[in-house]
Amino acid sequence: MLTQRKSSKSLQTLMLNKVYSLSIYHCQKAQTTQIRS
Repeated sequence: MLTQRKSSKSLQTLMLNKVYSLSIYHCQKAQTTQIRS
């Protein structure tokens, strides 16, 4: 049970990191398009 909880927590962190990096990527993309135009 303890290992299950740990794995689920790490999975949650992984998903959060994915979302975080994606949002950063989109923000940078938006900034570059703004500068271009």
